Amino acid sequence: MTYPICDMCASSGVLCNGCQKKLDDGRISDLDVAVSRFLAHQDISGYERLKEAENGVFLFAERALVPKIIGYSGKTVKELSKRLGKRVIVIEDDASLNEMIDAVVRPSKAVALNTVYKGDGSESLKVVLSQPMREPGDIALLEALIGMSIAVE
Repeated sequence: MTYPICDMCASSGVLCNGCQKKLDDGRISDLDVAVSRFLAHQDISGYERLKEAENGVFLFAERALVPKIIGYSGKTVKELSKRLGKRVIVIEDDASLNEMIDAVVRPSKAVALNTVYKGDGSESLKVVLSQPMREPGDIALLEALIGMSIAVE
């Protein structure tokens, strides 16, 4: 299994000395530990990386693991979201920019993506969606995921 902590720590409730040192040094976070333990108890073989935003968590996984992490009717990812107290969005590790945006704004889809170059030398991304976003907070999630300001139409 591929977790940031060892398999023994993922399946038990205690961290070994090596994993505790990683946590203390800041190489892994409490979120990594919590997600690893949850997925280990669900018999899901791991994930690639996590990215935490203010009001959500992006979980990047291999293409074959994404359906297992989401679960039937989203049951597994809903349970993980409930335990973490944040929205969890599962994205394929090798996803394109368009696929990442679609994962956040689902059920809407990104119809067009345009890079806007501003006079001060900065860039922003203009995203045109097929239908309005469900949650206005998704814009902040997109900005945290992509790392640039976003305008949605």
